Amino acid sequence: MQGQPKLAIAEFADQRRAMWDAIADTHVVNQIAVRRLHNELDGLLAVLPSGDPSRPFVLHEQAYLCAYLMKPDASLRLFQQAEAEGLPPIAKAVSASHALYICGEIKMAIDEIERVKLDKAKHRDLEAVADQCVHLGLFGRARDLYKAAGSTGGYVERITCAAELIEEINGNDREVSDRLAVAAEIVKKMSYHPFIGYDVFAMRGEGILFRFVVRDDIERLVDIDREIDTALSAQFEGPIDSIFSIGVYPHAVGSLKEIGVAYNVGI
Repeated sequence: MQGQPKLAIAEFADQRRAMWDAIADTHVVNQIAVRRLHNELDGLLAVLPSGDPSRPFVLHEQAYLCAYLMKPDASLRLFQQAEAEGLPPIAKAVSASHALYICGEIKMAIDEIERVKLDKAKHRDLEAVADQCVHLGLFGRARDLYKAAGSTGGYVERITCAAELIEEINGNDREVSDRLAVAAEIVKKMSYHPFIGYDVFAMRGEGILFRFVVRDDIERLVDIDREIDTALSAQFEGPIDSIFSIGVYPHAVGSLKEIGVAYNVGI
């Protein structure tokens, strides 16, 4: 019997990942399909006894489905339950942070990723945490983690540049993430889909630009940009504002970097 639940969970996980791929490709959520899969996982949980090692993975999948429906509190509760039932803490932290970002909850996502303990982490764990840090504006921490993991490449170089530019004006990650949190609330209010894609540009002499990907017409994107600018100008003033800006970018298939993938929990 043990093999049957594992096979079922693997199939459900494949369905959930395919669902995410479709959402990332189109920026459209089929809410009926998401709820149907969530209910099917409920059915599987009902036949798995307490203490069954498969339960944490089922809860992990359900937590992501709640995120696709923009239900951060329900998603976090399921991740917490999954950890209580045996999901590794680093898997819970990385996946929960990722899911909360999908919901546009920057501060909640930061709370999760800052709790993770990395004293015994492997290189892939360090990279996974770094990926989540980037789209939360924690450029300095991401840079340090990529370095510790031995990660290189154009993307890592951009994040390293962003971290250095901020440090050179005596800024810090929190100043960036606070601004992203304000901008995210506006994007969430004015768009109609989860947070899926983003882009970070950083160059000496040019500064840092963070863009959320939004599916909408150009006029609406202009309105969102304007709202972000107004809110940031009203709430913040400091040296970092001379080098860091936030905007939105129109969705196009394959146009910009999808946010970091979920931690591979394995079944």
